[in-house]
Amino acid sequence: MLSLGNAGRELLDHRDEIEASVSVYLGHEWYISEIQDLAEKSSHPSAVLSGGDFGVFAKLGRGRYAAEQFRCETVGLSAMSAMAGVLTPTVVDCLSIPNGALLVLKAVRIIERTKTAWEEAGRSLARLHSAKGPRFGFDEDSYWGDFRQNNRPLDSWNAFFWERWIEPRIAYGLDKGHLTVDFAREVERLARRLDTVCGPCVEPSLVHGDAHQNNILSTPEGPVFVDPNVHFGHPELDLAFVDYFQPVPEVLFSAYAEMLPIDEDFFDRRELWRMPFYLAMVEGHEGIPQDQMRAVLDRFL
Repeated sequence: MLSLGNAGRELLDHRDEIEASVSVYLGHEWYISEIQDLAEKSSHPSAVLSGGDFGVFAKLGRGRYAAEQFRCETVGLSAMSAMAGVLTPTVVDCLSIPNGALLVLKAVRIIERTKTAWEEAGRSLARLHSAKGPRFGFDEDSYWGDFRQNNRPLDSWNAFFWERWIEPRIAYGLDKGHLTVDFAREVERLARRLDTVCGPCVEPSLVHGDAHQNNILSTPEGPVFVDPNVHFGHPELDLAFVDYFQPVPEVLFSAYAEMLPIDEDFFDRRELWRMPFYLAMVEGHEGIPQDQMRAVLDRFL
């Protein structure tokens, strides 16, 4: 049966295109018979669309850059799978539609997150970070939500973190009037402190780039990574994001540490790596997280 929320209704506006695409992928006719609306769990209108014994996850992107955003997403999924051997969803198709695009992925079965599942998530993150690159950045730009990230490579992590993660968001906040000039200048003072506060030098590691726990799905086959912002960066970035929205069990970090070391000062540095999240909230009109940003500045300046 079709139980429709707003996301389901929007996706069914493109039912014919989705059914035709999946039919080509499967090599036989396929029709949508059931919808699980996921609007509350995604920044895009999205749903699991099932027909018979096969289901897909479909999400809708709007605007002139939607197709490029989804193309970059598929590149990131492929890179994680090919370079690190971690699990990612199978891409069925990326469809152009009027004023937007549709990304169609093979659906995965999500299971309850047990202690073992949390440990597997930690090991999969470590496996991802074991893949190394020559420089910080990537051959392709990526997207963090709707925000395009310039991944043009740099030799220094500190420079990449500042120039690719922080500076563009300061500029956007100033341009839109969401940040005051005085507060932006305080944030900019961090640039002069990075060599002191960023910790030991690291090799460029393949990172998910938005590895909060909702983007690491527990499935019967193991952890599946979704919605990546892939580049070669600092592994602590993913470790800082994984419990950004809500705590995760300590076993995730201990399982990670079985494969790769976690610097003893990481937990003291974690809020520094979260500064881009706070600035992204400013970009996303979600209100300025003044207290969190002030705490970062007070700690690291």
